[in-house]
Amino acid sequence: MPTTKNCIQCGKVFSSYPSAKRKFCSPACGYKGKYTLEVRKKMSDSHKGKPAKNKGVKYSDEVKKKMSAGKQGVSLKEWGGFAKTKDTLERAKFRKEIQKLVLERDNYTCQMCEERGGQLQVDHIQSWKDYTELRFDINNCRTLCMDCHYLITFGRKKPTGVVWGHNLKHKLNSLTA
Repeated sequence: MPTTKNCIQCGKVFSSYPSAKRKFCSPACGYKGKYTLEVRKKMSDSHKGKPAKNKGVKYSDEVKKKMSAGKQGVSLKEWGGFAKTKDTLERAKFRKEIQKLVLERDNYTCQMCEERGGQLQVDHIQSWKDYTELRFDINNCRTLCMDCHYLITFGRKKPTGVVWGHNLKHKLNSLTA
């Protein structure tokens, strides 16, 4: 059962479990309580202009495997490969098996504005997230252009210059090529 305590830095009342042995209401107050203003200034100055720790570090494949195994809580010998979520696997399966069928059925034409070709996307009428049983039902899908898909999804016109949707990588590659 949580108990109420007073922060030893600012005096604010906060609740905490007794086993937590907290003395401060927040990490910010804890930080202030540990270090004087002078020490905090020195620490801040010493980090200015330096890159963030591990930013841009390139890990070898072996290190990546060890990190993945550690996150999965298994030894490297027991490691079964990089974990992918069920959702990631199902989206890949959808793109491989259903997406082309929907585009062909709709004659590569947006079902709202009737634009043919361009940046077409397959939209789930009943959402992917909420209607898992309809994910692979071709009758729950329709072809939309990027602008119409954005309008349906967010309820407003897509801002100029915004590239959005599952074909984002393809669009960015075509812009740089």
